[in-house]
Amino acid sequence: MRLARLKTRLPILLATFVAAAVTLSAVKGYVAYRSYIAASNTPDASDARWELLNRAIRLAPGNALYHRAAARESMRAAEADLKANHTLLKQAEDHLQAALKAEPTNAAGYFELGNCNLLKGDPGQAEKAYDQALKLAPCNANFHEQVGRQHLKRGGNQQWISPFRRAVELDPTRLPAVFDAIWTFTHSAYELRRFAGDDWALRIASVRFLREKKEHSAALRECISLCRQATDAPDNTKQQLATLLNHMRQHLMAVFFLRRWLKKTPKSYILRRELAVSLRSGGKTDEAVQIAGELVKERPSDHAAHMLLGDLFHRKGDLNAAEEEFQKGIDLNPHSIYYHLRLIDFYIQTKQRKKAVKAADHVVRVFPDQALAYHALGSAHLANGQSKQALAAYREAAHLDPDNGRYKEAVAEAEAKVAEGSDR
Repeated sequence: MRLARLKTRLPILLATFVAAAVTLSAVKGYVAYRSYIAASNTPDASDARWELLNRAIRLAPGNALYHRAAARESMRAAEADLKANHTLLKQAEDHLQAALKAEPTNAAGYFELGNCNLLKGDPGQAEKAYDQALKLAPCNANFHEQVGRQHLKRGGNQQWISPFRRAVELDPTRLPAVFDAIWTFTHSAYELRRFAGDDWALRIASVRFLREKKEHSAALRECISLCRQATDAPDNTKQQLATLLNHMRQHLMAVFFLRRWLKKTPKSYILRRELAVSLRSGGKTDEAVQIAGELVKERPSDHAAHMLLGDLFHRKGDLNAAEEEFQKGIDLNPHSIYYHLRLIDFYIQTKQRKKAVKAADHVVRVFPDQALAYHALGSAHLANGQSKQALAAYREAAHLDPDNGRYKEAVAEAEAKVAEGSDR
């Protein structure tokens, strides 16, 4: 009776024992893998990392994560040691095949296999692996971007363009990184243009990128080229191009293109407003005032047009009209701190110091967490000869934005004024 019961329970006991052994082995493998991860941040510990990773794989040979980690280590080592390149890459490929056997639908495994094939000098197999990765994860922007990077890095003629575009379509925030990759590997405005293609948004973004890289000549050439092609582009695209020309201090050129575009759409509001801005920047205040006045009459609720007209009246010396327009702009859009700051600056420039302090006090109440508001209050107090109050405001600005060097300089200036005892 007992023997029969034991025979019945024996398979269960064996299965339980095997499961416990496998679980214990998996736990030990995981501990070894976590130790490997910790050692990854330690320089000159490559041998220890390899030992920990191999131990994790021995304890859990079916774990795809461990095999992919081993493949990455092998590929890094292959790039660093050309003599052992072939052996290491074969080792990496074996690990990746083991990972894919354990997880055949894991896109990351195919992606890394593609990287390995590229290192082996087999772009055809790399392309197949990448295609499989993107089929399994078609909406993974990171995969598309990384595939583009690999093609670009290996000098793949136009193969990098499509995955980069898809990455940006899926995640527009990747555009700066994509531009940076193209520039790093090619250092060519022409390649940026190839990537942008016929997409106006990308083309304009490429000009902005060149400006950020301080490639001013290349940025200007690209911008002028776009302006020449923009006859049939949407008005907001033309306006962005004119704005870029103004930012590059090419005001007369902006005026030239705006006048050309306005021949086709003479009633375009945004182009006329940009023309007024360009004329103002180019010193043609009278014509700018005329256009801005027409805009305000046409759309009295346009706060930006009121602020523009106020600035133009200020330039002409019509202070009452300027103040009135600034106030209208603020009333229409009270949430713009920059409109308030423009009014405060107007008061300071025209020596209406008490009004400047009053307006700045209001800004601090409306925007109590904005360093800009306290900086404006400090400037108003300083203009009014109140260096102690200015110092307190500047210190608050520096406290809210401690990394801003301008605020630190303002604090130092106010401290010097306080030390001089020059308060009124």
